[in-house]
Amino acid sequence: MQPVNRKTKKTHPHLYRVLIPALLAVLIAALALWQHLRTGQAPVVERAPDTSGLLRQAAEEDISGLSVSLRDGGSWTAERLEDGRLRIAAEDNDEAFVTGSALAGRIMSAAAAVSYSAVLSEDPAAYAEHLSDFGLQPPAADITIRYTDGTGLRFLLGDRVRLAEDSFYYMMEPDGSRLLAMDTLTAEDLLTERRLLHEIVQPVIHKARIDRITLRKPNALLAWQLEGTITDGDAADRWLLLSPVRYPADGEAVETLRETLANFRLGAYVCAATAENLTAYGFDAPRMVITLHMAAGSILEADENGAAAAAAYPETEVTLTVGGAKNELLNYILYDGCIYTSSHFILQAVLDCDPLRTATRYPVLTSLSNLRRLTIRGSDGTERVYEVSRTEQLDEDQQPVTDAAGQPVLAESVTLNGQPLSWDAFETAYGQLLLVTVSGALPEDYDAPTEPHTVFTFDTVSGTQHTLALAPFDAMHDTVIVDGCALFYLIRDGLQFRPESAF
Repeated sequence: MQPVNRKTKKTHPHLYRVLIPALLAVLIAALALWQHLRTGQAPVVERAPDTSGLLRQAAEEDISGLSVSLRDGGSWTAERLEDGRLRIAAEDNDEAFVTGSALAGRIMSAAAAVSYSAVLSEDPAAYAEHLSDFGLQPPAADITIRYTDGTGLRFLLGDRVRLAEDSFYYMMEPDGSRLLAMDTLTAEDLLTERRLLHEIVQPVIHKARIDRITLRKPNALLAWQLEGTITDGDAADRWLLLSPVRYPADGEAVETLRETLANFRLGAYVCAATAENLTAYGFDAPRMVITLHMAAGSILEADENGAAAAAAYPETEVTLTVGGAKNELLNYILYDGCIYTSSHFILQAVLDCDPLRTATRYPVLTSLSNLRRLTIRGSDGTERVYEVSRTEQLDEDQQPVTDAAGQPVLAESVTLNGQPLSWDAFETAYGQLLLVTVSGALPEDYDAPTEPHTVFTFDTVSGTQHTLALAPFDAMHDTVIVDGCALFYLIRDGLQFRPESAF
């Protein structure tokens, strides 16, 4: 559906019938002000007579429906339902649908009291030759309101006139006996295009509930999955890139991707997803199919009183298909059997997503607070086992000590192969281990060696286990194998962990 093409501004000699009374009123006011300044007497300003009125007024429940035929061909016929909403009749390329209550309320309010703000002329001969200049031949809208008693009211709307102090739409009764003005708010409610009558129900996408993301392109499949549950304390660090390669994902990168997807919004309704329309709007060969799986969970939302309350949502899956582009700013989106527009900038980061940029560059995935045991096996087969213990601190009354947030204060300690080790030295060395990043990406056709020379095994408090293995890559670098996945290499001896040698 194309927008209405407004006529270019022209000079209208007939407008003197409308503008001269206004100019005379201004002149009278100016003369009165001059008299007041000269004589000191209060001015008396004569106001133009009020020529507003009603064509017909009725209760909304006495209206059975209305028909609007727009100049651009976007016509629609509506039937008023018992709940006050409007049922829009089907057209050739679009099914029947029911409007939202808010939009229906505005349209019915405009139809209930069909008023005009002024009579511009009651002399048809004065304006009959200029109807096209007013946008009344053909009219911008031919509107008929139907009433439950079987009667109807028909009137025409023309173009909008913008004045310094006011603006209005030209209005005319079908017999052309009077040229009227209708206020802009009422007229624009009645001039609503058919596609804008659709109530747009946005897809429910919660960043916190997303546990699987799939982006299917014509020549590629991108996929990420949460290895655990959305309620895990370390859930942000447990994302896995599944395709095009399998490798642990960077939590912050996936969080940014999830946030972008959660902020997605549909724009305007275009049409129903018929076979013809799918072809016309580029869905025979979509640019991307986005599938989001969301686990069951509760989300804090504002209740009817504005207070935050937990709202439970079931397990769901949302699919958004990106078709052709309407222009540089808008894409066509297929969702739930309908085609919509959506801002290109919302999805640009998703459409251009490079999956390898979401792979973590930090080989060590386990935070110190979640570490229970670290086992390091060297090339000679020997193992160093660092066992972390955490016990609640007790006060002099043998009661648990809590911090400012009310959480128990824990006393942490560590042993190496059963022997006590300085916690400060261990904490410092582990902090340095967490900061190590890879040196570069392996070649696409590279096969990692089966036998690593060093293996780090991280057992966590939450019950998961991560492995980090190092195998020779070249004379200066090691292949980094994280949880069995090899994607990067690291400078030789880049991962050193010997807190016991600090003394």
